[in-house]
Amino acid sequence: MPGAPKLVAPTDIEGNPSAVGAVTCAPNGSVLSASVQGSSGNPQSDNTASTALDQSVLLPLHVYGSTPASFLITFRPKRGRALMG
Repeated sequence: MPGAPKLVAPTDIEGNPSAVGAVTCAPNGSVLSASVQGSSGNPQSDNTASTALDQSVLLPLHVYGSTPASFLITFRPKRGRALMG
């Protein structure tokens, strides 16, 4: 189904644990590496974050025509989206 999320965070997790992912990209947006760098302390939440990172292959280019060389992204299942920082 077009537009449907490929991955849905589990809704039965107690609290709102956050897992931190580290992503390294080529200038063209290709993901060179992505892994969970900081555990949420909840294996189910960490597994969801890891799966999301594993599915990342190509990121959109920034307005300046490239992607950042690396960045961290925080996954929180009850915020509805991931936070980049």
